[in-house]
Amino acid sequence: MLERELAGIMLICLVASTIGVMLFLGERAKSRIEILKVEYPKRFNPGEDRRFALNILARKDVESLVVRYSYLRLINRLRIQDLYQKEGFNESVRSDDEPRRFLSIPEGSEGMREELPTDVGYLTQYLEIPFEYRKQMEIKKTEISLRLYDYCEMLRWAPKSAVPDIYTTTTQFAVMSIPEGNISVMEGVADYYLNREDSLSDVEVGKEDNVTKYYNPEIREAPAGYRHVNEAPGFGTVDFGSLEEGQRAYLSFTTRDIATPAIQVVMFWVDGEFLEDETRINMMGNPFRI
Repeated sequence: MLERELAGIMLICLVASTIGVMLFLGERAKSRIEILKVEYPKRFNPGEDRRFALNILARKDVESLVVRYSYLRLINRLRIQDLYQKEGFNESVRSDDEPRRFLSIPEGSEGMREELPTDVGYLTQYLEIPFEYRKQMEIKKTEISLRLYDYCEMLRWAPKSAVPDIYTTTTQFAVMSIPEGNISVMEGVADYYLNREDSLSDVEVGKEDNVTKYYNPEIREAPAGYRHVNEAPGFGTVDFGSLEEGQRAYLSFTTRDIATPAIQVVMFWVDGEFLEDETRINMMGNPFRI
């Protein structure tokens, strides 16, 4: 009898330890990269350069690492009021029931149709983000529900002659709400900033100590034989290629301007797989008129 009990206990321990190892290995498998730093401005004083930086460590060998930066700003008051008045908009946002059907492309956007297309590939993601705001001298804590739409891929066909204007095309949308009832909509570009030629001072991209630098001579001094910021990887999308375990990838850039309220979205792909859990939302200013 005692032997049977001991055998049963040993079997339970073996199963438990096996499950623990499987969970551990599964977690390790998901953590092919570690995001060491995501730097973005927290203060917006006039006359100060705005620096953004990203540092990534490969936890395992990867064949491909791709990073995409997007910058979205709050749409104007008249457009958001028009959305509020559309039947079903508020309910659609709060229930996350395809709010994109209420969005339309602003006039002047090149390369896209008037209404958001349904017959081309796009990326969408739902996120919940802790958020704090000040109301009547009190700090309140809540959570933002955010639905993100990325239509960048539909512009991949653009010829080189379209650069840099094509980078200012509106391809990114974010619809967000908080339990208090406030709703906000943002739109922007898949790029380092809203207008790289007018605002982007420099870009640095590299792995370990092998860094490529791009300059904007209209904003800062550039060395002889420099590469212009318009030559930096398009649509804010950097393909670092392969990384060996322990290698680091690095990206930084500086802008002289910054539009707020805004969010910056940073997405990651490893070996062709979109890492939803790694998406970063950098909040700059209060996206709600609270």
